[in-house]
Amino acid sequence: MDYDEVRKNHLLPFIKDFKAAYKSPQKTQIIAHNDADGITSAAIFSKILDNFGLKYKKDYFVYFGTNEDRKAELPQTHELIMGIKEAKIIIYLDYLSVHADKGKKVFIVDHHNKQDGYNYAHATWYYPLNGEIYRPSASAYCYDIYQGLFGENHDVKILGVIGAVGDSMLPNSLEYLRIKERQQPFFVGCQISWLFFEIQRLFLLADDNNSCVKIFEFILEKTNSKAITDLIALPESIDEEIHKKLKKNNEVVNTVKSRMEIYEDLKLIFIEMTPAEAGSKDSVFSYLWLYYPGYLNMIDIDFRGIVSLSMRSNTYDIYDLFEKVQNNLPELVFGGHPFAAGGKIPKSKVKLLKDLIISEVKTGKIKMID
Repeated sequence: MDYDEVRKNHLLPFIKDFKAAYKSPQKTQIIAHNDADGITSAAIFSKILDNFGLKYKKDYFVYFGTNEDRKAELPQTHELIMGIKEAKIIIYLDYLSVHADKGKKVFIVDHHNKQDGYNYAHATWYYPLNGEIYRPSASAYCYDIYQGLFGENHDVKILGVIGAVGDSMLPNSLEYLRIKERQQPFFVGCQISWLFFEIQRLFLLADDNNSCVKIFEFILEKTNSKAITDLIALPESIDEEIHKKLKKNNEVVNTVKSRMEIYEDLKLIFIEMTPAEAGSKDSVFSYLWLYYPGYLNMIDIDFRGIVSLSMRSNTYDIYDLFEKVQNNLPELVFGGHPFAAGGKIPKSKVKLLKDLIISEVKTGKIKMID
């Protein structure tokens, strides 16, 4: 992929239009997805708006929407609707929907496939790789915009990488951000450590706007004080709030607990989920990371006889494992990287797939993540 060509064709026109919109300060609403990629994207854009003379909670507002909000034509959320009504410019980050009134200036920074049915007539997109399966994260694109406007910023670049970690798109984002050294899948150089694995878990569990705003404000505080490597030290109130929500209100997690096949000696967990539960995979993986650290986790979802597979691990090299399994199961179609992979397989082959995974792990020859 020629990223320089991508930047020329997509980034530069976006920046030109963005600069023109902010020749004078404009009341702005940021609407971002409530996951790691969305929250870090919002943090990066807050830095951009600060440089344009806008201040958080005065001249611009931030709302973090759920997957349900993203699908709705007009989310029935008073806070969000009022923010849109008051703002002159709407910025969507890692978000698919457009709810802006006619006459508003709309900017979208996203990495999802464009879908029919949404009104993008008034939107300026920074979405350079439409159609690619493994695209860089939205936070990587947001840092690209920051760099194009103001130049390199090491701390802001780290935010882009944290967002990529949380969205399981790290390799593509590292390449896109021109980061060469990759000492471990979840950290780059000496600035990013396994501690960020913990904070991106908190992003994924924060399924209410209040918790997301608290985490967002904490990120701004740490980056403004140049203490970005202390991001793990979230205030206890946030951590406790999210843990309570996970244990008390996460109906999907409570449902799938009874379906978990756990092999404690091998550190393997297999889970079956229904198509209706598919949108909750991130929440389930977050639960597994929290309560089963070091396990390799596989979720399979049956879509009319074709099973969709999602796998996560911070111990086993999943890509190496899938390659070895595929030697004895050519029907397996997969892609990904050492710590996250996805695939498809006929439903009739799922039991064989699990047996082969168990067999390969038992050999002790699977590559491990350092």
